[in-house]
This record gives sequence, structure tokens and C-alpha cells, in this order.
Amino acid sequence: MQSTMLFSKLREVAKTHDLVLNEEGLRINALELLTLAKADATCGSCPGRDDCPAPVPGMQPEPALRGDGRIRLSYSFCPKDRPWRHQKRIEQLLTSSRLPELLRKKTFDNFKPLNKSQQQALNIAKGVAADPTARGLVLAGPPGTGKTHLAAAILNQRIVDGLPATFVTVPELLADIRRVIRSEEETSALMELVKETDLLILDDLGAEKTTDWTVEQLFVLINARLLRQRQTVVTTNIADAGELIEQLRGMAGHRIVSRLAEMCTWVEVTGDDFRLTRGR
Repeated sequence: MQSTMLFSKLREVAKTHDLVLNEEGLRINALELLTLAKADATCGSCPGRDDCPAPVPGMQPEPALRGDGRIRLSYSFCPKDRPWRHQKRIEQLLTSSRLPELLRKKTFDNFKPLNKSQQQALNIAKGVAADPTARGLVLAGPPGTGKTHLAAAILNQRIVDGLPATFVTVPELLADIRRVIRSEEETSALMELVKETDLLILDDLGAEKTTDWTVEQLFVLINARLLRQRQTVVTTNIADAGELIEQLRGMAGHRIVSRLAEMCTWVEVTGDDFRLTRGR
């Protein structure tokens, strides 16, 4: 009786996996078929990839019938594993991106342009996000016109695509460099991160208190990214290039702005401050 039930179970498992076996084939492959049956039961009640109960999380056996009638089991990733790994990659990239929590939900879909300049900026930003080899972007204009939203949307799209990116506000970056300036090793690591990352968002250029030292740090960073052909997106509240040059201390500022013009498409974003409008 037990033998009949066992063979019935083995036959059912073989059928589930499209294995054509006679009674002898069921007998000699009993261990492999029972392994498949256990895996089927485990995967059938899977609570999700985070709590995968399989012996090797995210892996499931796949049978192949050899010429001698024996089943060979190999292991491959289950259907839930790839999206799980992709999500973990996104979480890892978001953490390493330094993107503030407030900006992690900024997307192109929830950006609502209020005028032609904002629509143009949106269209260009989408192109930059879609192509890691495209020219960078300078979004220039008064506060509250959506520049940082678009810059964050570019970064968020890149991360969804599984590609690394880094977000820094210029004043905070310079403060971080000052903080670790006594440690050559830490300073070098921080500068190398922002020089080398595939996509760098530099938010609020021109908002920092300018000194010869701060301008020199900015020049070193921008020049390195130009030479390494790394994509850079900059936001600034100073729309006029001449005014930005003056804010960055004349000739030194000219060297920075000149390189940004070579690396990036310069887009002026106009409009009322949506934060104040929303507040009213």
C-alpha cells in the first residue's frame, strides 16, 4: 500500500516537471523526485524572498533527464530572486547616493511644470536620466522652480536602472571637506568619491560662502569630472553665468563656469516660488 502511494506521488512529481518515466525510472530517481517534491512544497508556501525557507535562499532545483535515464538536479535562482536582488541594489544605491530622505520620492511623474521653461527643463532632464553618456545639465533659476526636484528625479531614475549616482549640496560638501581636512586619507576618499561617481548631482552651487579655498576645491572637482568625462548635474539660484562667475570670485569662477559650459547643457528655469505659492 505504502509502495503504491509512493509511486503515485513520484509519478505526480515527474508529470509536474514534464519528466516521462516508467516504473523503473521512478524507482531509480526516487531521491531526486522526492527532493523536487519537497522544493515544490516549500516554494508553494513561500512567504517572500526575505524569508525564503529553502535550504539555499532564492535557489530552486531544476531537473534534467540524462541519456541513461537518471535525473540530474541543478540549481538556479527562483523567479522572486531577481526582483528581490534588484530592490536590494536600489536600497544600497540609495544609501550610498547621500540623497536626503525628502528627495527620494521626487520623480518625473510627480513633477508638474507650470510654464514652458519648466517643461523644457523636464524634457531635457529625462534625456539626461535615460543616457549615462549624455552631456550633463545645469539647472539655473530662482528658488522654488523645481530645479532640485528635477535633479533628484534624474538620480532616482538612474538608481531604478541599477546605476550608481551621488547627490551633494555644495555648501555641505565643502563643510564635509573642511571637517576631515586634517585627515589626508579621509579627505582623499571624499574627493575621490565625488570626482569618480558616474553621476554627480551638485545642488545649490553659488549658495556657499566663497573664499579662495572653497573656489579652488570646486575647481579641482569640476575639472576632474571634465577630464574623466563623468556626467554632472548642477543646480544654482544664479541664472546669469556672469553673475555666477562674480559670485565665485571672478577669474577663478570663470574657470569653473567655463568648464561647466563645456560639460553641460545650460537651462534657465523660471517661475514663482512654488513653496511660497503653496504656502499661501
